[in-house]
Amino acid sequence: MEISVKSRLDEIIRDLDAHPETVRKAAAMALNRVAPTARSRAVKKINAETGLRQSSIRKRITLTKARDYLLQVKLTAQRHAPNIASYGGVQTKQGVRSRAWRKSRVYPRTFILPGTRIAVARKTKARYPLKAIYGPSLPNAFVTRVVTEEMDKAVHERFPIEFMRALRSLWRKAGVQ
Repeated sequence: MEISVKSRLDEIIRDLDAHPETVRKAAAMALNRVAPTARSRAVKKINAETGLRQSSIRKRITLTKARDYLLQVKLTAQRHAPNIASYGGVQTKQGVRSRAWRKSRVYPRTFILPGTRIAVARKTKARYPLKAIYGPSLPNAFVTRVVTEEMDKAVHERFPIEFMRALRSLWRKAGVQ
């Protein structure tokens, strides 16, 4: 997901009669302040949907900051889905019990590898090969309508406030006001 504000900057420069470099720097500062808020709201929505811990989701969503020459913030979800053991997986006689998708379910004929937090199942009757069992895909949960709407809402609420704060701060440093 990308958060960008390129289209409105020309309007702002005209309206405020400000120097373009100052406006671009303030926009980058504001984007960098708003992006963690958008990520936080996305993490809460994904947690409600999938049942994965918020700290684990936060680690899997990376944030690339904006610069004054590139007014764009990127929130990227890690490609790989977490193993079902990450969802509170417990080994039982029947298999691994996990709460992926917020529903408790036993995955029959699976087990957690000793010394790890990886739930696997055998592909054949032989000892090997083993197949890892995965839960909900984080990238798929990240691009759902509910999550994207919540992030857009955060950006539209917070960006104007943070932009004006950053602009005032830059003007104060320059001795304009």
